[in-house]
Amino acid sequence: MPAVADKLFDASVQENHRRVFRALLLLLLEAVGNVWDVRVSYSVGDGFFLQFLGTKPVLPSDVKNIRRAMAKAIEANKSLKPVKMKRADALAEFKRRGYRRTHAWLSSRPGPLPYLFRVNKTLVALKGLPLDRTGSIGTWDLVHYPPGVLLRMPPNGMKELKPYRERPTLFRTFYEGEQWGRVHGVNYVSEVNELIHKGQIEDLIQMSEAQHERSIGLIADKIVGTHPRPMVVLISGPSSSGKTSFSMRLATHLRLLGLKPYPLGLDNYYLPRNKVPKTSSGENDFEALEALDIELFNEHVLRLISGETVRLPKLDFKTHHRRKGPPVNLDSRSILIVEGIHGLNPKLTPHVTKASTFKVYVSALTHPNLDYLNRVSTTDLRLLRRTVRDLRSRGYTANDTLTRWASVRLGELRNIFPYQEEADVMFNSTQPFELNALKDLATMALEGASDPSVRTEIKRLKELLRSVTPIDGALLDRHLPPTSILREFTGGSILVG
Repeated sequence: MPAVADKLFDASVQENHRRVFRALLLLLLEAVGNVWDVRVSYSVGDGFFLQFLGTKPVLPSDVKNIRRAMAKAIEANKSLKPVKMKRADALAEFKRRGYRRTHAWLSSRPGPLPYLFRVNKTLVALKGLPLDRTGSIGTWDLVHYPPGVLLRMPPNGMKELKPYRERPTLFRTFYEGEQWGRVHGVNYVSEVNELIHKGQIEDLIQMSEAQHERSIGLIADKIVGTHPRPMVVLISGPSSSGKTSFSMRLATHLRLLGLKPYPLGLDNYYLPRNKVPKTSSGENDFEALEALDIELFNEHVLRLISGETVRLPKLDFKTHHRRKGPPVNLDSRSILIVEGIHGLNPKLTPHVTKASTFKVYVSALTHPNLDYLNRVSTTDLRLLRRTVRDLRSRGYTANDTLTRWASVRLGELRNIFPYQEEADVMFNSTQPFELNALKDLATMALEGASDPSVRTEIKRLKELLRSVTPIDGALLDRHLPPTSILREFTGGSILVG
């Protein structure tokens, strides 16, 4: 089992990061009072976007006052202790106060309630504990970001905040997913649960898949309609984002529009093992850009899009040496499809003009929340996807997947996330019913996990899944198309083995 590559993503460090966020959230709620309802929407870089809902717009002066009140509470080193209540009493209070999202979440969730807190005499629920005292919070910031704020914290394990870098494309993609969920009434897990209980989940599955098909078709239209038309499509995204299925579905749409897509695998351009850079622990760092023969890759791309015949390399994964494959020649209607973690890094294609490339970022950007204050992390969804897929098709147990996850996250932090905004478009590969579709498979996988080093993560993921009503497997098989990106993880895909 590979050692954890860096402390940034140790389970204990990640959990402390979550506890800091919850502590800051409680202080923000206290400072806001009854002026706005606060909705925790999504994570954008090192900031959490919190919407302020109400009739009064949030102004810079409001944010300044809220920040000042939070800072005073931190300086006072206040205790943040949960309150104890009977389940029936807590549910009755949430219902009486009109907190229907929280009531729906907790009433359908078996077992004991999560942690309850009093904020300005109002009861709130959090799916995990905050810090014990506010004095341990550390560095943070609150930035005006209409119609709400960005609550900023240093990344896991770090102590300093860097200047905020705008991520407009990522922000817009999250927002579009949230708007779609609002229009179709599936912005909360409890709303999807209710559709299952009513026997109406089939319609949501079909609409969601139609939305994916439409989005992929629009990306293909944009590629074909760009002048001059790009000759290379570069696709990247974090682990378990569905890049492979997306690439193949995009290729189908491009063929429909008269192009001839040709897949060009980055893996075939790995250097020999003795030339691959090392990690700090002395292992080969195959996720580093420098592990690839960039010069040869660029030479082949340029020659191919110029109409030359090229014998592309084929990597022998046992010996890690390249051999020459059959000759390849592209005509004027051909287009290269390159999928890999470095697809958006400008250093991958330094000799290829921007006009010749089109870049796509693929990720599972979740939008259904548990309630206003408790979101479902995109990272957790990808981890559940990977856990299910690894057990089904790769022979890895949940122990294997979870212990490797820190190293995977570190690679994403270094090689993928810094280049998100290089993308011409982003594709959101998630579905609002996805947790429900993964519930039974993920629960079964996690039941077999017992490694002490990931015990906290196992417990946390199981706790998340408790709030989710599963979709019957036979029903899902009938209604989920074999080209669905979700089938890359649950099985039954005709695109990915």
